[in-house]
Amino acid sequence: MNCYYHPDQPAIGYCSECGKSLCKACVDRYGTNLCCDCVNAYGAKLKADKRKLLIRTGVIFGTVLILCLASGYFPFYVALVFAYALAGLPCGWHALSAIQPRMFLFLPIIGWVIYFVIKFFLSYCVGLVAMSVQIVKAFKAARTADHVATL
Repeated sequence: MNCYYHPDQPAIGYCSECGKSLCKACVDRYGTNLCCDCVNAYGAKLKADKRKLLIRTGVIFGTVLILCLASGYFPFYVALVFAYALAGLPCGWHALSAIQPRMFLFLPIIGWVIYFVIKFFLSYCVGLVAMSVQIVKAFKAARTADHVATL
């Protein structure tokens, strides 16, 4: 069997996503068993996911900041901190969901209420740090995806 992209070269492996046969040059190109189509698709998906995160965070931040400033009750720096903290809530929720076990809990209604109140509070606390980390990761992923696309 020969390489999908280089028909004159013998295949030494297969793409782990789509199963296309790959030669040594194709495997060495990205350092993994992924063909260039799958690498580009993964990069585009990663970039889109990070873009959604940045847009969602920016919309929440901007909305809360505008509402706080429009109310007239908050000084600018308090509104800024409050907007940052609330914008970090989805990032904290996502971070906690990534580390908690993937199992269904059998709880009565009050158990679910307590669970979500605790997770909401922890998401708020974790989100203060997680939002900054996610934004940095988003920019690095976008830069990496652009670099992979040029290969």
